[in-house]
Amino acid sequence: QNNQIVSGRYPEYDVSVQRFIASDPIRTHRLFAAIAYLAASQSSVSIYIAHSLGGGAELYLQDKLASLADRGRGAIVLRVGGMTRWRLEVHTPNGSLHGDTDDTELMHKLLSPIKARCVVYSCAVGDCDPIEFVHELLRLTSGEQASLTYLVHDYFSVSPSYCLLDSTNSYSGIPDSRNSDQRHAYQTRDGRVYSNKKWRASWLKVLNASDKIVCFSHNSAELMVAAFPDLQTVIEVTPHSTIPMRRAQIAHGSDRCSIGVLGDIGIQKGAKVLGEMSDHLSGSALQNIVIIGRMDPQFQLGPQCIETGAYKRNEITTLAERHGLQAWIIPSIWPETYSYTTHEALATGLPVFAFDIGAQGEAVAKAANGHVLPLSLADSPLKLLSRIEEVIVHGTTRRRSDSSPKIGRNRGFAA
Repeated sequence: QNNQIVSGRYPEYDVSVQRFIASDPIRTHRLFAAIAYLAASQSSVSIYIAHSLGGGAELYLQDKLASLADRGRGAIVLRVGGMTRWRLEVHTPNGSLHGDTDDTELMHKLLSPIKARCVVYSCAVGDCDPIEFVHELLRLTSGEQASLTYLVHDYFSVSPSYCLLDSTNSYSGIPDSRNSDQRHAYQTRDGRVYSNKKWRASWLKVLNASDKIVCFSHNSAELMVAAFPDLQTVIEVTPHSTIPMRRAQIAHGSDRCSIGVLGDIGIQKGAKVLGEMSDHLSGSALQNIVIIGRMDPQFQLGPQCIETGAYKRNEITTLAERHGLQAWIIPSIWPETYSYTTHEALATGLPVFAFDIGAQGEAVAKAANGHVLPLSLADSPLKLLSRIEEVIVHGTTRRRSDSSPKIGRNRGFAA
């Protein structure tokens, strides 16, 4: 009744309120107040540098934010790669808010109340000018009370091609200083070209300014040391934690088998490998390939493939049983830095196949149910299918390939 009285007296009131909410003219002021509140109420404030692309790095970040909230603490997330240069998010136990801007100076001014800042670089893939970003990151950490932790979620510091794939979408190791592949070079908005050597020299400034570099697998640490022989900061190897998972019951009673693929599959995750495998399923002992996740639509799958779509991590075992899976394949063709999907697949107890590169190769080489495949099989779908059949159909065990990753610690690593 009171709303009707107000609306009758002031017909434009409701429209004005909604217009104010939509335009939010005091958002900048509220952001500044929230940031100042965090700075005043906490001995230090974490500022996470993140992208807007999702994936494993985002899972890690959300876990960290949730952990801070559980302890009554807030944090800042500074995102790149969105519609504007910067998205500034303020997360507190009582809620969160964000603002978008292309104004770099405004971003720095908004963060100025935070003197004791723990800057955590998670990922800057997608930023419109990564060379300029290096300068702004160093500026964020220039104060006497600032620290910088560098998390190796990918190899963006090594190459603009952050998965280390070249122009043929192939992985050939760390590009050397003479590498002229355009994928490993970078052109700025004003047309200047940075060779891979110059690119790495720029990012080495960030790495050497870091108080700590954290890798999530020994293989990732080895690649970083190989890419940056002048690295001064000690690398810590700290694997991600994974959620508990029920072991799956292996499907029996059929002459033909189903193999599962976990996650969202793009080119670096092996979409081309799966597409070529699916073309040869009719002549193999594999009944179908079940993608628990989503496939990049630009790659075509054969009729014997199933795509389930989005899933929750606690549903993986149930989905594996529902589709009668007898094994998993991790078709990723880049050296992953950790690979949540590999560890989740291994946790189901089913056999897991992965190529002999990266954290995925390291993980399956260590696991009793892991089977390492030479990366060369990525270009030979018939041989790849045959190798998988040897294990899950004929029971042949060949857990390590001749080129399996050598697992161990390099000097300078801290576990």
